[in-house]
Amino acid sequence: IKAAKIDIKWLLERVEQGAINAVHKLLILNAQMDVVVNSGKKKVNVDLSKEQFDKAIIMAHRSGFINDEALGNELAGEYFTKSGEEYFATMYITKAIKKYRVWGAHAKADRLEDKYKQFLGDQNIRQNQHQT
Repeated sequence: IKAAKIDIKWLLERVEQGAINAVHKLLILNAQMDVVVNSGKKKVNVDLSKEQFDKAIIMAHRSGFINDEALGNELAGEYFTKSGEEYFATMYITKAIKKYRVWGAHAKADRLEDKYKQFLGDQNIRQNQHQT
């Protein structure tokens, strides 16, 4: 956590200096930090977590960082998997796989498909993406 706080501070300084291409990275790191800090709590505000991940993903998308958009979706999917929120987990994992494929990281997308196949059900993202 100490290293993450240092990274957050460093990124925040860059953003304050005008490095707009770091905003989405700061948002991803903040969302993930909240996940770690709140992991031991019995009641976590799922809506707040979703909002934080969504902000990070949207900023990455608007900035054209497909890889970070995929990462944000992957981290959100992982979080919602662990929180038992199957609907959100499936949504984010599916988006992560699709974005990794757009970025060209097919092996990463395949690993996510294999890891989260219980959430993906009958969806065959691997087959659908290779055909387009």
